[in-house]
Amino acid sequence: MVVDSTRAPAGATTFTTELDADLIAAFDRRHRAFKDFLSTPDHVGQQSAEQAALWAEIDQCERSIIDITASSPRGA
Repeated sequence: MVVDSTRAPAGATTFTTELDADLIAAFDRRHRAFKDFLSTPDHVGQQSAEQAALWAEIDQCERSIIDITASSPRGA
């Protein structure tokens, strides 16, 4: 069998985004919630219940993003 590959340097790790799945999911959820927030009708001077719920989701995602340490270039 012929192997055509290059050895990784000593100390290198395997590239994967699996370790950052929670982090990437939090970014994706935040993106969707913010997009949905921007598409709600504008209520000058007050937030609707829908906007408040979406902003709570954005805040929760941002707390998760801060708490999770990235393990891959994409996660970083």
